[in-house]
Amino acid sequence: MREAFLFSESRTVTKTATVSLYGNDYEVDQALVGRKVDLVFDPFDLSAINVRYMDRDFGKAVIHKISRHSHPMTIAHSPETIKPTGIDYLSLVDKQHRKYLGSPIGYRELNAEEEK
Repeated sequence: MREAFLFSESRTVTKTATVSLYGNDYEVDQALVGRKVDLVFDPFDLSAINVRYMDRDFGKAVIHKISRHSHPMTIAHSPETIKPTGIDYLSLVDKQHRKYLGSPIGYRELNAEEEK
């Protein structure tokens, strides 16, 4: 099912057995030099590219240089902005911690109690 949503682009393999896709360079099988291959990929993740030639799978292309991590037409999903609550959680934790510690005990006070 996932494969139905993958993108595919055709590229010609260079003499150095590399292909370029959206500014990224990938190394492919040496046997494909000079041939036009299909690169099948997830548009949101250009780090995993499958190489196909004449409907035969030639494995994954190895990243040589990556400068773009997603297809230029994809829209980056930005998380919803969280509205501030106005609660200072750090001060609440600090208060609770100080309450847990109680009042400080001095070393001299300990000795004074033992001598009595």
